Amino acid sequence: MKNIHLAAMIFAISALQNAVWAQTQPKSGKFDYTACWTVSTNVMNPIDKVVATSYEMTGITRSAIPGDLFDNNTFHCIGLSTNFNGKQTNQNTCVSVDKDGDKRVGTFTVLEDGTTKRAQVAGTGKFDGMSQTTEVTPYAAGHVVKPGTIQQCNRQTGTYTLK
Repeated sequence: MKNIHLAAMIFAISALQNAVWAQTQPKSGKFDYTACWTVSTNVMNPIDKVVATSYEMTGITRSAIPGDLFDNNTFHCIGLSTNFNGKQTNQNTCVSVDKDGDKRVGTFTVLEDGTTKRAQVAGTGKFDGMSQTTEVTPYAAGHVVKPGTIQQCNRQTGTYTLK
């Protein structure tokens, strides 16, 4: 019986926290989170100096301030990287899902100078019509623990405006 009361109390506190968060979430502000993921790759190297790699990523974000807008979002990305005679291109599209099930879709493009450009392209729920500016700071990749996979994180900071 104590377990039932404890479970009911935890559920009630969680529901209250979610209601308070929904009421206090600002329409615009700053964000700072770390995204970590695992990448599975498929590499094609048909001739010398030509490499094409498709990849799929899944991961999670953790905000510098627990409970912020992008805290504990999961994401799935599909991308393509090519290297033709030393010229590298890299672009992916990601969908992130928050605790309420709202989704945001963004693209990431690695530019020639090595910086990453992020663009918000679509969203559902609170993310419908959202705009954001983002600076991406990559971290070093971890050691390969399974051939064909990479584990990595980056830090994303910037501003957002909800509709």
